[in-house]
Amino acid sequence: MFFGAKINNLNLSGWNNPRLTTMEDTFRDFEGNINLSNFKTQHVTNFKGTFGNFKSSTVDISSFSSQSATTATNMFSGSNVVTIYATDSFDLTNLYQSHVDEWTVFTSTTSLVGGNGTSCKFAFGDKPYDYYARVDKVGRPGCFTQK
Repeated sequence: MFFGAKINNLNLSGWNNPRLTTMEDTFRDFEGNINLSNFKTQHVTNFKGTFGNFKSSTVDISSFSSQSATTATNMFSGSNVVTIYATDSFDLTNLYQSHVDEWTVFTSTTSLVGGNGTSCKFAFGDKPYDYYARVDKVGRPGCFTQK
């Protein structure tokens, strides 16, 4: 939908999206600031490439839920994101258990750091980086920052 868009400030906080089931490539190559507060994803099954090659340094997905997620391949791959704000309701580690060979949510990230300081700079083939698709906490490394 916003694939490759260059928008200074995109406000999607008021969007009513109760039937949304896929976000594949929605913000791929997006450049600008985006407000996703109140953006509900409880029915989304496909997060594939959602923020791939994302050009902004931060993204706030704290309103997102992963309860229905079945794929998140390349969700943040190649992005310039340094900080991803999230809550415990967006934890993709359960997908890692069932998609070990194909699931690469953080491939080629260069600057991402979890809220507790975990480095999330991963190259293709690194494992178990996908297991880090959760909030970074003491004794439980992750790539997201608690919101």
